[in-house]
Amino acid sequence: MKVVKFGGSSLADGEHFAQAINIITADPQRRVIVTSAPGKRNSKDTKVTDLLIQYANEVLNNKPYQQTVGQIINCYVEIANYFNVPPKKLAPIIDRLKELPSWHFPNHNYLMATFKAHGERSNAELMSLILQQQGYEARFVTPTEAGIRVTGTPNNATVMPETYSLLDHFSFNDSELLVFPGFYGITLAGHIATFSRGGSDITGAILARGLDATMY
Repeated sequence: MKVVKFGGSSLADGEHFAQAINIITADPQRRVIVTSAPGKRNSKDTKVTDLLIQYANEVLNNKPYQQTVGQIINCYVEIANYFNVPPKKLAPIIDRLKELPSWHFPNHNYLMATFKAHGERSNAELMSLILQQQGYEARFVTPTEAGIRVTGTPNNATVMPETYSLLDHFSFNDSELLVFPGFYGITLAGHIATFSRGGSDITGAILARGLDATMY
């Protein structure tokens, strides 16, 4: 089994998604997929992670955020439309992004971490939908389900050793493509905490070790 991780520029739009899917499906051993948040589609574009940080700051400062969340959602809608994903299947991803301001957080740092993490989470969920639509047995796996436990500060987390024991007991079948969001894990209290920027690489390494991959 191999773990493959795709960065933001590799998942910025539908065309890049298609290239990533070709890479995944070219080798049947590539069964664990780690996604970053969408990167820039062009030189004037803004990375989704940076838009999510802007979204969080607007919420924290009681400023209008509808335009920002609209930009974020539009990125996922454009990718979904490229693959003709039905709107009803995309709706849970959109609804979750819209609902973030109504969630309750222990403090502002956890709010920021949760908003940032949804770039990766949304992209992983969308990737699994697209793979399923193309006839693959794909499964979206959250860090909660997999047991990626973290400690430290909300926006600079470190993996807990027990994660590897939990991953050792993570159940999946030989035909599944497992799609994980990179960049974040879950604290013992059940809150989202992110690794440092570029943390999807960390997630990939954790999964490669914890799932006994032959290659990352």
